[in-house]
Amino acid sequence: MAQTPKEPEELTKITKDKKPSTIKAYRISYNKLLDLVKLPYIYEKEDNEPTDDVDTLINRVMDDKFSKLNTKQLALNILLMIFREYKLDGQKKIIAQRDENKKKIDLDRIQKNKIVKDELPSYEDLQKMLNKLYTDEEYLRYIVNYLMVMLSIRNKDIGCVRVVDSKKKMTNQDDNYLVITQKYVLFVRYNYKTSGTYGVKENRITNKKFTSALLNYMDENKLSLDQDGFYLLRKKNGERLPCEKVGDMLKYLTIDDLNETMIAKIKITDIADKPNALQKIKKLSNNRGTKTDTIISHYDLNY
Repeated sequence: MAQTPKEPEELTKITKDKKPSTIKAYRISYNKLLDLVKLPYIYEKEDNEPTDDVDTLINRVMDDKFSKLNTKQLALNILLMIFREYKLDGQKKIIAQRDENKKKIDLDRIQKNKIVKDELPSYEDLQKMLNKLYTDEEYLRYIVNYLMVMLSIRNKDIGCVRVVDSKKKMTNQDDNYLVITQKYVLFVRYNYKTSGTYGVKENRITNKKFTSALLNYMDENKLSLDQDGFYLLRKKNGERLPCEKVGDMLKYLTIDDLNETMIAKIKITDIADKPNALQKIKKLSNNRGTKTDTIISHYDLNY
């Protein structure tokens, strides 16, 4: 059996004690850095210096015409980590270039956000389209879009939703649940992108249209809450839809062909224009399972 190639020592050092997801991201950026500088590694152990002078390394990263600014920024970050790890001269030059590149990224984002904001519907229009789905009796689309619009959740959160009538039936923590009660629907999320950091999330949905849509959808499709209930998105045999198929199915269900990111941007941009915006964004970011700074910098189209 062929052995897995040993990773370079410089990569192993900067990924020490990191989470598997972080190590994977660093490895991708490290390999891209080597590709940009056209070298097999950065640190020359025998001479205790970089394989090339810092100016040449920086210029090779920045002169590449086919890589995006964000890709270059990630490569510069890895380069700086290696220089810091081995206490190499030239760190200030890398930081200066990284800061200059960050300004370009920010300017590019502002310009793109302005275009996106002009093209996307307003939050008010989004709510009107949501209500129209209910009026038109498109109940599954209403349920899916209600969760995405009102709770700003991700595709993954919806992809594994099982509908039940008792919390006692929430036996699989790989699933999320819509628990129908007499007074409300409880949305419980075990399985979402950042669950390891933010833990289990619960939302009590008291909107009568939402409950009605669920019951009508069940009636139309002859679905029962007996035994373990049913998956909201499922295969013909009733099994849960595979994760890789969720995005494709949601393309046909979401309002106006909007994806999860677009919907989140519309809502967050609307909140940012309202009083007590920061408090509301913090509440939304906690519910979504995302840092507040990330919400503001990546989803607020005014930013």
